[in-house]
Amino acid sequence: MDPDACLDELLEAAATQELDRYQELTDALYGWLGAGGFRPNLHRIMRFRVRWDYGKAQPHALATVLGARNEGFTVEAVSLEAAKATVRTQYRLNPFYLSFTEER
Repeated sequence: MDPDACLDELLEAAATQELDRYQELTDALYGWLGAGGFRPNLHRIMRFRVRWDYGKAQPHALATVLGARNEGFTVEAVSLEAAKATVRTQYRLNPFYLSFTEER
């Protein structure tokens, strides 16, 4: 078992609310650790710059969220899908109309 891959999948399942998959992966990781397996690397959070995608639509009154010149904002998440889920739930924005660029 690769605990890093398992943790990635577990966090992805949590972000997309796949509860059965989440429970399955939680049990697998718990069993792995209980049997003396090594811990997954927890310092893998990625940062994404979120901006409006002008190719898809023109924004109306989003300057307060994205900035007057579309500077955007950053979201920290374990994956692109988790970042989109965060934008959808916390900012109430549709990720389809946004661009996500990983920052290093």
